[in-house]
Amino acid sequence: MAVSKVLCIELGDTTKIAEVDYKKPNPKIYQSEIFDLRDTQLGANGDVGVDDDGLIRGRDTVAKILESKIKELKFGNNNVVFSIISTKILTRDVTIPNVKPAQIKNMITTQAGQYFPVEVNDYEYSYSIIDKTADKQLHIMVYAISKQLVKSYVALADAAHLNLVGLEYGGNAQFQVLTKKVQPANTATTYIDINESNSVVSILKDGKLELQRTISYGTNQIINRIRDYKSYSNLNTSQLFDLVRNEQFVRERFDEDDLSMMNMDENMSDEASVAAFEKLDIKDGIIDDLRAFINSVSRQVDSYRSKNRNVQINPNTFVLGKGSLVKGMLELLSNELGTKTEMLTNIQGLDFPKKYNNDVVVQMYTVVGAGIAPIEFEILREENVKKKESENLTVYYLATLVALVISIALIGIGLIRMQTAKSENKKKKEKIEALTNELGDIYDKWEASKAAVVNIQTFDYSTYAYTEQFKEFLIAFEETVPSDAVIGSFSMTGNEVSMGVTTTSEETAAQFIQYVRDMEMVKSVENSGITIEVDEETVPATTTVTFSIVVKLVDPVFEDGTTIDSGETIPNSNSGYAKDPIAE
Repeated sequence: MAVSKVLCIELGDTTKIAEVDYKKPNPKIYQSEIFDLRDTQLGANGDVGVDDDGLIRGRDTVAKILESKIKELKFGNNNVVFSIISTKILTRDVTIPNVKPAQIKNMITTQAGQYFPVEVNDYEYSYSIIDKTADKQLHIMVYAISKQLVKSYVALADAAHLNLVGLEYGGNAQFQVLTKKVQPANTATTYIDINESNSVVSILKDGKLELQRTISYGTNQIINRIRDYKSYSNLNTSQLFDLVRNEQFVRERFDEDDLSMMNMDENMSDEASVAAFEKLDIKDGIIDDLRAFINSVSRQVDSYRSKNRNVQINPNTFVLGKGSLVKGMLELLSNELGTKTEMLTNIQGLDFPKKYNNDVVVQMYTVVGAGIAPIEFEILREENVKKKESENLTVYYLATLVALVISIALIGIGLIRMQTAKSENKKKKEKIEALTNELGDIYDKWEASKAAVVNIQTFDYSTYAYTEQFKEFLIAFEETVPSDAVIGSFSMTGNEVSMGVTTTSEETAAQFIQYVRDMEMVKSVENSGITIEVDEETVPATTTVTFSIVVKLVDPVFEDGTTIDSGETIPNSNSGYAKDPIAE
């Protein structure tokens, strides 16, 4: 039966549920709920929640909490899509030859080891087409999801008696919503979604995703900073978040002087003095964490600007998610990013109930967006098939048990019929086994043929990747090399570049090597054979430093210049499925 409405659920210390229209561009939101797992009766005494990698803690307890909440709130169905932001969901946008849709899935699966630094067999892959480039190549977003993560959510849905129809990457859910925000034409706009464990930075232009990165920072880091101090150790997560919403623990500038200590006097009690010093220490820790986070955001935006100098940048930056509610957060982002920063509200096409204020709406975007166009992964289908087969097997066993009881009751008059039925059943099983073996041989031949086709299709692409990588390195190298460094020799083998260099000082040589190390596409630099000669007959004396280096590039770097930084990913929007090349 077709699914018309779903429950979109984003798990965390703060869990969000919304009942929405399924796969509609402008979904209606029927009802929603935001609650803390630990504030429920079942979760109060247990370790329940979601780790940074998206894996669920206390799965059986979480399942009972969800089942109880859904029943309590009288949601209209049990079809569910989970929205997940996790380090076990990886994304990368790449450019590939303009092959037929039936060939794309096999191509990205074959190239997965070059796209992602993971054990390839531990992940399932999918993709979505972004657009076609000027030279008619395909610009696509590749997704990799941990099979362990999928099985974790399949088991959770099963334990909570929910029908799992989809798993959505939170970055894609966010993108589905942000495309509805009216944006100035030919202007790039920055959005920062600050969640509990991770944040997502997105840049959109003309309704297309230009850049998206996941950064390991969220409101939990603020909460945990405060929780560690005695004055606040008796507060739960919900109470601590209310505290940072109403009391300013986030300074408005990195270098802001804290005036709270100036209000202390000699008549202040010891307890009050300890509390004041604790709060000052907390603020110092929070601003240190935020400095690293905001510097990372700024680095991504600056990188985009440097690669798109002809693109107008929107002077307004929009913030969404739980972090936008933290007192002082918008002011700090505005001051340190140098833009006007405001909370994201009033997105067209999202029909929220009128009773919801902006504080609720700004936390629900990535939940509601999960039902618009979720990414489809084949492994989820496979897990659902296994579940269905298991249910059918259970029914079969129950039916067999009932039949056995009846047979025993009627054994006196039905022994002959039973023996006949057993004989026929045995023959059928033998026939099924013979057919299964025959089909297995056919399937093996089909798989071998498919692999051969894929290898032929992807050969040209692999060659293309290293050529483009070398071109990009040369362009970046010419912009980086110091003017007084002379390149004596230069060669490339695979993804390794060897060169001989002559400079006029040891400082220049060290600077040259550091510049090359800092290049975005460089994985490692090894230097050897350093020779230093000083000519004292000249006035003043001259120094000649000669050395050789071997530069290993990230394997590979494509024409779009994108890489996967540690702890960061590059996602995008709608997904699609490839067909088998043999079937095509």
